[in-house]
Amino acid sequence: MVVAKHAVEVKPVTYSLRKWGRTASADTNTDPAVLLKESRPIIVETDDKIRLLFEQSPDSVKCYLWEMDTGKLAYKGLKGYPLNLEESNVATGDYAMEIRAKWGNGYVLYNTRIIVHDDTE
Repeated sequence: MVVAKHAVEVKPVTYSLRKWGRTASADTNTDPAVLLKESRPIIVETDDKIRLLFEQSPDSVKCYLWEMDTGKLAYKGLKGYPLNLEESNVATGDYAMEIRAKWGNGYVLYNTRIIVHDDTE
């Protein structure tokens, strides 16, 4: 992930992969807000563009933002390359970001914590 020219590594938490007739999978089965409670957040501005970089381009990517305080889903199915929080009307706040990337042979879910600021306030 690249935000405001700073690269940040986001690690996968859940995946399923089918290759050579075999399937491998792992699932944390945990609410993203609970999983990321103690993690160091990425600070972004509402007008920042968030670029998601993959070794192989996925067939589709969707992002979800979960409120850190309540664990409730705040924004569902955010899309874009790069992801534009301002176009999605994302309010300032502390969120767990869930990134769902799909390929023809499987999917990966990534989680990271972000704090969104409005630099115009």
